[in-house]
Amino acid sequence: MKKLLLLMTLMVIAGVCLAQFAARPDWVTFTRTSDTTGTIRWATTPSDLVVYYYLSIMPDTDLNYFPEPTGGEPPWNGGAVPGSSAPLGHYLETPGVYKWDSPLVLNPAVNYIAYVAAVNDGWAWNISSVASSFHNPPPPPVLPVELSSFSAVPTAQNYVKLTWVSQSETNLLGYRVYRCETSNQEEALNVTPVMIPATNTTTTQSYNYTDEEVERGVSYYYWLESIDMEQSNFHGPVNVTTSADTPAILTEMTTMRDAYPNPFRTNEQLSIEVLVKAGEKGQLTIYNVAGQTVKTYSVSEGQNILNWNGKDSKGNNCSAGIYFYKLNTPSLNQTKKLVIVK
Repeated sequence: MKKLLLLMTLMVIAGVCLAQFAARPDWVTFTRTSDTTGTIRWATTPSDLVVYYYLSIMPDTDLNYFPEPTGGEPPWNGGAVPGSSAPLGHYLETPGVYKWDSPLVLNPAVNYIAYVAAVNDGWAWNISSVASSFHNPPPPPVLPVELSSFSAVPTAQNYVKLTWVSQSETNLLGYRVYRCETSNQEEALNVTPVMIPATNTTTTQSYNYTDEEVERGVSYYYWLESIDMEQSNFHGPVNVTTSADTPAILTEMTTMRDAYPNPFRTNEQLSIEVLVKAGEKGQLTIYNVAGQTVKTYSVSEGQNILNWNGKDSKGNNCSAGIYFYKLNTPSLNQTKKLVIVK
């Protein structure tokens, strides 16, 4: 009977002693939130004895602290995080789960171990309460293409020219261009049924595509699709509006048409069409029979429609009679006759 009582007494004493230790963390995880930052999460059995949690993040090369510290403790760089018997603040993420965003600057190329120790109210912790977890930083993804620009501009012919520049390409099949009159990509039309092949080089490459199936005075949205072996990615949209003006008519030879109507009355309007070839400009002058200048017009490359109402440069009506109109350009000097009648 004495032996039984002694055994029971020892069990009670042992239970009391064991109760003095803070609860060991049930699990610990470490997650990188970027290449240089990370978050520790852990959970323990609720205990009033837990006053603080001490935290540490160590490179996995310092294995002398794992799984049990020998020859010293880790540097508790996390400091003291309040436990169950203290105000929890923002450390309690959900019931029973704690969270700590490490202020340490981590090395992107190094694996780390996370430690969590539960400290009792006597400022002593059971060394076996240290737990850990590993995290392998994933290698940086290899992007099939790195674009530095994607743009769309109207051309002189009122088409749309698209240009994109890639800094590098890896295992890229090619590109497609899509067009829509709204910013809704789902409604966009593929305007490149034949894929534009990629060069797959590590040097800068520039691509161009001209969309000729557009109308004047319309706003368009364009997307660029880059296609690799496994997936495709869309870039854009870019927006461009074509000109509402009629494009200039260019000619290979400068020409002056006959005035119409000719003869004409002073209350009518006379028109002279002049076509000037690319790169040239000039002047058309109307003279009277005395060789005096009546009216002067400037002409430039493309189509020029010159209208004359029979008045001189001061706004006075010209009298009936014979007049001459002369065109002077680098490639053509020509004079023709016109008549004003009453």
